[in-house]
Amino acid sequence: MTTQGADANLVISPLTAACSACHDAPAAIAHMTANGGQFYVARSIVRAAPPEQCMTYHGPGRVAAIGAVH
Repeated sequence: MTTQGADANLVISPLTAACSACHDAPAAIAHMTANGGQFYVARSIVRAAPPEQCMTYHGPGRVAAIGAVH
């Protein structure tokens, strides 16, 4: 059985968490937050926020596809 984390727990939005594990320069962080990424905000805020827009440019077949560089 799993237990849902408390709404007040601080979290990072999903795609931003994955990318920022390596891409942690200030410019990268600014890029992520400008495109909907959330850093250390309450879980309830991340859940209610519009989705991250990362895959618009970094999705398969896109201009800056993740698979093309990783």
